[in-house]
Amino acid sequence: MDRAYVAAAIILTVSPLAGAGAQAPASAPARPSAGFPPAMPVKDRVEILQAAGFDVVANAQSVGISCGEKTIPNKPGVGATDLTGDGKPEYVVLSQRTCPGAAPPPIQVDIVMRRPDGVWQNILEARGAIKPAEGTTAGWRNLNVVNGTKVSAFVHDPASERYANTSDLQARKNVALAVRPTKYPPGTLPTAGWTMPMAVGSLSPGDIAALFTAAGYKKVGAGWKGCGGSSDAGLFEEDQLGGDQSSIADLNGDGQAEVMVFDASTECHGNAGTAFTILTPVPGGWKAVFRDGEGVPELLDTKSRTGWRDVVTAGPGFCHQAYRNDGKGYAPFRQVAEMPGACSH
Repeated sequence: MDRAYVAAAIILTVSPLAGAGAQAPASAPARPSAGFPPAMPVKDRVEILQAAGFDVVANAQSVGISCGEKTIPNKPGVGATDLTGDGKPEYVVLSQRTCPGAAPPPIQVDIVMRRPDGVWQNILEARGAIKPAEGTTAGWRNLNVVNGTKVSAFVHDPASERYANTSDLQARKNVALAVRPTKYPPGTLPTAGWTMPMAVGSLSPGDIAALFTAAGYKKVGAGWKGCGGSSDAGLFEEDQLGGDQSSIADLNGDGQAEVMVFDASTECHGNAGTAFTILTPVPGGWKAVFRDGEGVPELLDTKSRTGWRDVVTAGPGFCHQAYRNDGKGYAPFRQVAEMPGACSH
């Protein structure tokens, strides 16, 4: 990505606060600096870029991303802004991280701050460009992340000391409240009345309990468990899947949404750490059409003869299994190489 373009995007989309705790209007002039301050030590520049996920050599003259066993040069754009009004800048890093042979992903934005102990910490990682939003949360400026036509609201979450998608925060609350599955009228689809696109934060506690039950998870204490009680069930958050994909999507073109849920456990799922289940709506409830896919789901544009989108189990490594649903459920049908030759070994 062109450095001048990224720097310009930062200048156009990030505004500093007028003062501590102030609610600067969205029309406030955009006045962040572009690039690192000339006097900033090389050590800090390196640590900021590393916190944003880049491979950096000691003198900060070479910045890259990991593509298999190789490091591919990358030119992130950097801008400084003050999101709290305390006079101390946070650093915004924009980049497009593409490995050879892969389709260009959306722009990625990372915001990095210096903690009181001097460590540089990533406090926001999302796909898109940032724009200021009205108001503050816990003293931090609210932000929007724009990815094409999708606009996601982010606020500072004191519990994690990071920015979080407001939809994800609501989904976490609803998962904690999920106890009794919703009972759907006989002959009625559980998705009746849903409007797409639908955010995970729009799922009610009863809907979540119904999904987890259909996936085979059990309510244990304050959470839901899978894998014989050894894993923790959850909802994929808005930015956990690749590109602009959502865990609530119509996979077979019938106008009704499927939902993908996961359970996390390194004991049960090895290096992948997670496994997922795909649920499709049926009269009176949900039916699993894919179980125990280790990793996270990646939806392909290709489809089976019955109209179901193909799914890849994305996880560690660069060769992944693709699955196809010909009407009876998903089954393996080919491998997908993340890089040329990755599946030839």
